[in-house]
Amino acid sequence: MATTYHNTGSNITQGPMALDAVYSASAEFLTCPASSTIILKSCQITNTTPPSASTYYDINVCAYLYDNSTTTTHSLAYFSSVPKYASLDVLSDNLVLEENDKLIVDISGSSAKAAGNYSVSVVGSFLKIT
Repeated sequence: MATTYHNTGSNITQGPMALDAVYSASAEFLTCPASSTIILKSCQITNTTPPSASTYYDINVCAYLYDNSTTTTHSLAYFSSVPKYASLDVLSDNLVLEENDKLIVDISGSSAKAAGNYSVSVVGSFLKIT
């Protein structure tokens, strides 16, 4: 049995958005490969939305665990607001992912205050057991 540490990252962007538009975007941040187990140590989500006219905007974030063995989805963070210059770690402890389990991150909101691109950066570290 081999164990190795890894990191992973994903950028999720929705845009460019017009003023008064509703936006949403989603990404599979991490999928556990076949015949493996992953112990996810961290999953940090950072608001990377650029300013519009020197004004920054919060982003709503949802993070889900898709459990392949039971075909169910469980919420880790549900419409958590990530303010400007801020990050959110959606794990309070280690999370075990089994074969074909997935961690999915969604962003959403409204561009009522400004047009532009809305984005987050998701970074994590994990231990892979094969």
